[in-house]
Amino acid sequence: MAQDAVTIRKNNEIFSIVEQMPQFPGGDSAMYVFIANNISYPDSLLGKGFSGKVYVQFVVEEDGRITNVKTLRSPHDLFTKEAEKMMAKMPIWIPGTQNGKAVRTRMVLPVHFKS
Repeated sequence: MAQDAVTIRKNNEIFSIVEQMPQFPGGDSAMYVFIANNISYPDSLLGKGFSGKVYVQFVVEEDGRITNVKTLRSPHDLFTKEAEKMMAKMPIWIPGTQNGKAVRTRMVLPVHFKS
């Protein structure tokens, strides 16, 4: 039984760098279109000069689902909320692979906000 627990834990390992990194379906240009269509600059910050990048960390699971979304850094809480709301709408990604097998992969996505 203890061996099975070790195997399960090993299979749940999250990689940061893999042979083939996860990809948004359609590539980076499709991802930028998705972001542009699914994120809004917060109305309450319009005209106040706020801008910057929100760094969102997430895991692309073996089946391509996005999980464990966490903001690492953000210039404003409202930007954080918008970026995390957009991440919740993400489609299924092409998972990363290591030794020919799909693996859980941690990634960080910078999301730009400019007024």
